[in-house]
Amino acid sequence: MYKTKLQELCNDRKLGLPKYYTIKDGPDHMPTFKATVYVNTVTFTSLSSFTSSKQAQNQAAMLAFNTFSSPSHGNTPLSLI
Repeated sequence: MYKTKLQELCNDRKLGLPKYYTIKDGPDHMPTFKATVYVNTVTFTSLSSFTSSKQAQNQAAMLAFNTFSSPSHGNTPLSLI
């Protein structure tokens, strides 16, 4: 799960915990979800709608994790990105 990987990365860089917000859309019998994760003032939102909030949060976490673990970002403080 990318949520765990992102939390570990934030912990290693002493950034505090990521904060997740999920939006539910659609009828109660067939809801869809999009999620946003905030990491040290940087925001990532899931690109697609999902049938579960967990899937939506995982995609948002994946986007954040991939961005901050890329070689071009290295150990740059997130506030400088």
